Amino acid sequence: MSKIQRVIINCATLILMNILFWLCNLYPRHIFLPDSNNSVIQIILNVLFFLVYYYVLIAAFEKNKTISSKSISNKKDIIKNIELPKVLCLLIVQILTDLLFRIIEHIPLQWYIIVSSIILLLNWILVYLLISGIQFKAKKYVWFLVIILILLSCSFCIDMFLVSDYRLLAERYTEDAPIILATRTNLRHIFSIKTLIYDSFVGIAIVVFHNISNNVKEHSHKSTYRNFARFLSRMVVILIAVPILFNLKIVIHPYGSWYGSSSSDVNIKNHESNGEFDIRKAEYKVYRYSLDNDSNNICYQEYKFWISKDNLSPISISTTNSNGLYSHIIIDGIVLTNDITVNCSTDTVVGYLYGGQVICYYDENNNPHAVDINNMNVEKQENLIALCEKLLKDGNAFIFEYVYKYLMSYDTEFILPYIDRYAKGIFTENEYVWMQKCFYKSEYLIALARTIQE
Repeated sequence: MSKIQRVIINCATLILMNILFWLCNLYPRHIFLPDSNNSVIQIILNVLFFLVYYYVLIAAFEKNKTISSKSISNKKDIIKNIELPKVLCLLIVQILTDLLFRIIEHIPLQWYIIVSSIILLLNWILVYLLISGIQFKAKKYVWFLVIILILLSCSFCIDMFLVSDYRLLAERYTEDAPIILATRTNLRHIFSIKTLIYDSFVGIAIVVFHNISNNVKEHSHKSTYRNFARFLSRMVVILIAVPILFNLKIVIHPYGSWYGSSSSDVNIKNHESNGEFDIRKAEYKVYRYSLDNDSNNICYQEYKFWISKDNLSPISISTTNSNGLYSHIIIDGIVLTNDITVNCSTDTVVGYLYGGQVICYYDENNNPHAVDINNMNVEKQENLIALCEKLLKDGNAFIFEYVYKYLMSYDTEFILPYIDRYAKGIFTENEYVWMQKCFYKSEYLIALARTIQE
């Protein structure tokens, strides 16, 4: 088998084994979960996985072969090739890695994600050194270090992007807020996919580095049809093994395994709960088996809404909650459990708040309008001003940060007392009720108001 074929098989095996672990378990790869949901069966299955995983790595880094090579897969020599003392050392390294993940489990999520990438990289380097016994020399391995640093830098940039929205939410809400809990769940799912890709790329880089830097010799100088057919057959076997082992794991111990996903896309028109605007709702959920095996846990959920009316261009909003961004809205002194649609009309203006993010109303000529409060760069509209002021007067403190610039431009007399009051940390009873119901931090509004005054 040629060197290129051997590298391809080893890389493909690593990638597919990582995918298998992701399908069967929470990622990154582990023996013990960071939380307390560890069962004896799960630990045994994880240890068996790592025995095979390290067998693949020993074949690649020490024997310079593949797991399907005759001298490696020979039944008589399997125990000999496993090298139990070395495998035990590798298992200890993995257990120590699991302990590190348990230690950092309680640090802020944004730092957990970033530190995890460094831990995974160190784990790979240590595993490679234990198996190959190679001493790193700066001149010889400088290009390898550059590639690793590039991978780590890319991972860091992706991590910063992934946590950017979460950090903004964490400034506004307490840790037990539903929006924070749902966003954290989604982020962990996205992070597991990113870690799977990052983990695989690091493994590929080390496999390629090992074969190039150590001048691994060809085991066969002939590139025959027979050798190529053998190469293809081995690739097919590896591909087929993944779904078989995945389903076998579900039969033995399904907890943590990928359960499936669901999606829906519904148009809800002319329904009385919609107000006078039309809504299209799409949702997507991903599930894994729960601990009791009788139900499943949502590990990712996203809801998207499109609000439109007649010829009005649809405005879309995304949220992790089925009823919008905020669990409660106050209208005319009444605390409402938020539905996707809230009637916020005044005596003279018909208006609706959709998902806590879009204000829909009619202008003086009875033309429909929809405005995303995240983008209030619109011209002066008396009816829009009236709705913004009503929502703020009713005690919905969240609306302040989105509308204060708009009201500063068109109704300074109304908004200045709010800025002054918030800067002093003075809130009305309704505002306190709303912040308590929605787990909103008053400190955020105080800091924002003081920043405006500067």
